[in-house]
Amino acid sequence: MKKIATIGTLHDLLIYDTRKILYCENQLISALPGWIDRIKSARLKVVMEHYLVYIKYHVDGILKFFERKKLIDFDVQNIVAQAFIDEVNEKMSDCRDAEIIDALLLSSIQEMIHYKICVYGTIAAFAQVLDLDITAAEFYASEKDEKDIDSRLNFLAEQEINPLAKSPIID
Repeated sequence: MKKIATIGTLHDLLIYDTRKILYCENQLISALPGWIDRIKSARLKVVMEHYLVYIKYHVDGILKFFERKKLIDFDVQNIVAQAFIDEVNEKMSDCRDAEIIDALLLSSIQEMIHYKICVYGTIAAFAQVLDLDITAAEFYASEKDEKDIDSRLNFLAEQEINPLAKSPIID
């Protein structure tokens, strides 16, 4: 098995960015169960549990990609993903209202999803250019999964979560 030490080709960049999204997904797998426990809305909880299943499926696909490429694990932290997670945890530590926590988690997860849509689209495009058709299809499918969850969260935000979190503005 080989290890990529530098980024000198588009293939190297694909590997690097895929490793970064793997870090992101693994961090979300660790963080989401605790966040889900704090959710009050049954509908939001179901969507987030479904999202966790998607994430685990994405991780399996990434690991299969690395297995096909005969690449060993190498550490690439994702400071963007870590910053998202740290910010969610910080905001949640300052929030006690259940409806606000639901709105906070929904909006924060959507921020991460938008980032992940971009990354999955980018690595899928790299894979396609490199004639890695199976990999491109898998990453495009992951991008589609993220868009699907984002759409569900948009609906919930508009129809339930944000209206419940709304409180009168005091001048």
